[in-house]
Amino acid sequence: NVAAREIAAGGQVGGSARLAGQDVTVSGNIAGDLLAAGQSVAVGDQGVVGRDLVLAARTVHVQGRVNGRITGTAETLTISGIVSGVEVSAGRLVLEEGARVDGDLVYTSETRARVADGAVVTGRLVQRRPAEGSGGSPALGVLVSIIGALVLGLGVLWLLPPLLPAAARALRESPGAVAGGAVAGLVLIPFAALGLMAGALLTGVGLSLAALIAGGFGMLLVLAKVIAGFALGTAVLRKADVDPRTDLRGTLLCLFVGVVIIGMLSAVPYLGGVILGVTAFAGFGAGLVAFLRWRRRARSVSITGSSISY
Repeated sequence: NVAAREIAAGGQVGGSARLAGQDVTVSGNIAGDLLAAGQSVAVGDQGVVGRDLVLAARTVHVQGRVNGRITGTAETLTISGIVSGVEVSAGRLVLEEGARVDGDLVYTSETRARVADGAVVTGRLVQRRPAEGSGGSPALGVLVSIIGALVLGLGVLWLLPPLLPAAARALRESPGAVAGGAVAGLVLIPFAALGLMAGALLTGVGLSLAALIAGGFGMLLVLAKVIAGFALGTAVLRKADVDPRTDLRGTLLCLFVGVVIIGMLSAVPYLGGVILGVTAFAGFGAGLVAFLRWRRRARSVSITGSSISY
């Protein structure tokens, strides 16, 4: 798991790799999947990806070999190597001479793919039109979403530093409570807010409380992706001995890696909607459980003289 301005992977990776940076270049052998996000992503002529290549980038050039499928989104995708299938959203798709797709090539774009003489597609070649009114670059939309989530996460770490670690701990240690909290919160909180608002309109009492509950509910929904991203980043980097509790750098790295992974996976056709739904559910539940636990601890605090006991 690497996040840096420039990444050059030229060695051997026995498993999967998750790389996020401005320029990502792979010239070695990655045995598993490669998840890559950045301004520019390249698989060199000696580069090999053992399974799938999942992308969220502006420009992508695949010169080497991808034994699985290429999925994700890019502004420009150029293939001059050998891949086992393609299913992407791309502003521009180019197959250069010598390129070979051993399977279907399915792409979503306003423009037709440019297939050079000598390029081979053994399966179907299918163009899908973007949904009407979607507009814009798919890759740019993913990158904007990732950047927005990162900025929001930095704001949360600044204003409410305990929230993300507490929510990640709740998701890791109490998945049942998180699921129950998500179901109960997503159903009961809106009804409670609507009931209070209806009562306030009739009696003039409780409007502020209803607005507070509705505002908190909306804020938690907005933060769900950030919470889930931080929890995912913490879980992924745990094997690399990165602990967000030890220093600020570890905290920021967990946030960055998790948000980028979710952003890339959400760009994968069909799977993306499921990822976003699971992310919203898990993040909302974890945030709600963390908040309720904080409230319970705050109420249990007793102050005697200058000492505080829990």
